[in-house]
Amino acid sequence: MGVTALVIIIAVLLTPHDEVEQRSEGRASGAQGGEPVVSRPLKLELVLPQEAEALDVEQLQQELKDHAKRLLTLYPNDADALFMAGVSYSALQQSECAVELLRQCVGLSPQQPEAYVGLANNLTLLGESGEAVEVLRLAVARGKTSAQVTKKLADALVNHGQLDEAAQELQLGTEYYAQDPKIWLQLGQVQVELQRYEQAESSIRTAMQLGERGVPSLVALSASLTRQGKREQALQIRKQLAELSAKKPTRAKT
Repeated sequence: MGVTALVIIIAVLLTPHDEVEQRSEGRASGAQGGEPVVSRPLKLELVLPQEAEALDVEQLQQELKDHAKRLLTLYPNDADALFMAGVSYSALQQSECAVELLRQCVGLSPQQPEAYVGLANNLTLLGESGEAVEVLRLAVARGKTSAQVTKKLADALVNHGQLDEAAQELQLGTEYYAQDPKIWLQLGQVQVELQRYEQAESSIRTAMQLGERGVPSLVALSASLTRQGKREQALQIRKQLAELSAKKPTRAKT
């Protein structure tokens, strides 16, 4: 794992110098075993190195793992704790541990759609795309949907060979999240795969109007135009691709 990604995940999950919030009094009705009630987000103390100090990736990974274990010890039956620990193990690229924890989290019907997305991501990494689809459909059935859930469900359906279903989910997503350019682009890419080139062109142009003007958009648009016989327009898009590639900074040789 890169240093930047690891520091970001630590910064998101574990805010420095804040103590874990515990309420020993006023526990929610029905709580058993004297477990503390937790208000999300949970925070554990984790001191990151100063900018001038060298980052020891292995040390940061171990600290993240230790804090995840401590979180599970403090709150073994709390959905938020399970979610954060699962995301931690996911960041550490330990997908099997992440799946186990996120399954428990989803079993508790968590409020955050990210728990379902995280579980689906790790299942996909383990080659379980069918179960990933089921998890994301469960999120939708429970009303825990979001633009992210829609996009991940479409990804899972594509990975499972269900292109028509993916297009349907994305089409519905454009109605709920009409200003999300990535949903429009993803819809266009699936439509290209389904050989619905005119629809794909419309979807991709919408994505570009909303700001998604990178290489993936241009590649998909070029493909849809070429398949429609619009070769002059496709040529112009390929020129834009070449110009965009020429602007990319190249790494200096050492």
